[in-house]
Formats: sequence, C-alpha cells, structure tokens
Amino acid sequence: MKKIIITTLILLTSLVLYLHDYNNKPISESRLMMDTVITVKAWPPNAQSAINEAFKVFHEIEEALSFHIESSELSALNTNFQATRTIHLDNITDLSLKYYKITEGYFDPSFAIVNKLYGFYGNIPSQLPDKELIKDTINEFAGLTKVLSFDKDYAHLKHGAKIDFGGIAGGYAINLAARAMVNAGCHTFLIDDAGDIKVMGTKPDKSEWTIAVLNPIEKSFLATAKLPSAMCISTSGNYERFVEINGIKYGHIMNPLTGFPAEDFVSVSVIAETPEEADILSTALFAMPKESAYKIAEELSLAALFLTADKKVVLSKKGNDFFLLNTTK
Repeated sequence: MKKIIITTLILLTSLVLYLHDYNNKPISESRLMMDTVITVKAWPPNAQSAINEAFKVFHEIEEALSFHIESSELSALNTNFQATRTIHLDNITDLSLKYYKITEGYFDPSFAIVNKLYGFYGNIPSQLPDKELIKDTINEFAGLTKVLSFDKDYAHLKHGAKIDFGGIAGGYAINLAARAMVNAGCHTFLIDDAGDIKVMGTKPDKSEWTIAVLNPIEKSFLATAKLPSAMCISTSGNYERFVEINGIKYGHIMNPLTGFPAEDFVSVSVIAETPEEADILSTALFAMPKESAYKIAEELSLAALFLTADKKVVLSKKGNDFFLLNTTK
C-alpha cells in the first residue's frame, strides 16, 4: 500500500512539473497576411485562443483597409472617390490626419498617387517619371488635408487622388490585435508585423523583452532594444520594397515634399507607447532630410535609432535609454 502511495506521489509530482514546464512554453504562429508575414507568440494561459483572436483582427483590418483588395473600404474610396464612413476608416483617417500635421506632411498616405508613377502598384515605367509630372501631381493630388474630406455619412477623396494606409495599417492592426488577446485572457505575448512589434506582460522566466535591430548593409545586428511591457518598436527602410528602373533601385519611402525617394537613411527605428505611433514616425523620419529627422526626434522626445546612408549610427537622446549598439567587429 505504501509503495502504491509513494508511486502515485511520484507520478503526480512528475505531472505537476511537466505541466509547469508546458505552461511556461510559448506558442508561436505565423501567417501570410497584409502583404507580409505576421508572427504572434504567446504564453499561457489561453495562448492559442488568443492567437486565433489576433489573426481574426488582422484579417478584418486587411479586408477593410487593403489597397489591393477590390472589396475593401479603402478600395471603394480610391475607386469611387467616396466611401461610407465606418469605424476602421474613421479611426485610421483620424490618426493619419493627426500625424500628417505632427510630421509637417512627411507622413502622407495620399502620396500613393506619386508612388504609382514610379510603378509601385504595377506597370513599372521604362524611364523615371518626369520631374514636372511629379511636381504637378503633388500639387494637384497629394496632401492629405487637401484631398480628403468628410460629411456626416461619407468620406470623400478628390477625383484622381489615391490613398494607401500601408504606413499605419500594420500598427493599427497590432493595437487592436493586442486588445483582442488581452480580452481572450492572454497577458504575455509578442506581435510582429514585419518589424512592427508590440510586447506585453512578463515572460515566465522573467527575462527582458529584447529585440534585435538588423544592419541591412552589413547583414548583421546593428543593436538590441530593451522593451518594457506594452511598448512597441518599428523599423522602416527602403531595402526590401523597391522598383528597379534602368538598373537602379528606388525605394518605396519617398520624400513627399520633393517627390523623390528618401536617400539619407538606410533604416530608422522608433520605440513608442503605441504601435501606430512607432509605425508612422519611423516612416516619417526616414522620409525626412537628416537634420529635420534629428530635430523632430528630439522635439517629440522619441527613442530613435538612425542608420545613415554613409553608414553612421545616430541615437536620439531618449534612444540611449533603450538601444544597446553592437560594438563587435
């Protein structure tokens, strides 16, 4: 009888230890959505159900705000120059207008009309767009506050203009996905939308959230970022999405004031409290001339890491609190 009790206790102890170990392991899932690979990593409890809820949100945002899906609310606006106001369309346009003003026009979803001239939506031209055509297109069809308006029921877009929320949709979706995961009962997770990352909670082993920032020139780690819970990081660069015209690559992030690809930086990383802010400001800073970007980063007290075209690494004042540079050769 004693042997049976002892054996049972051993089995129960083993089971408890096994369950404890299992419950400390994260579940990770990646899916191809929103024109990229999205990865969600979550720790119990309710990890899998929370991950499922997160991907439901990404699907919902993609269906509503995709530039490429013909049935999306955004496509209706771009095609008919009018679309019924919905919660997602209202939210993302409100955010876009806010940061269009904060960045003095360097974040401008209406710049899609100029990106189209370069062939970023297909039909890549054999020659660069004519400078006068670019200038006239900007004057006539770009500038978010100039081309976008609202009445009680509808959003209105100037005829001939185009809107692309690619510089904010990822951050917006991450924010809503994170809320869905918390509501599903999961409080420790990481969401990664192609470099737009949000972390939440404390990992069971109490280790810090550490995010690697790549140096795309050297194909190595540029730095690591230590993120407190609920913080976000976004990295923008022109090294992954570009068009090639006459053998020369032109990146998709443009200077919206000139109409030409931004060339001062290789990458810009921003840490912020919300994924929308990190997503938008990393793109806007990348689009700016260097001195303007540095100035705005300090004025907004941003934790920013810049890798310049001439391979220099620049940290904002607040960036020193979050980024640890890789000093190894």
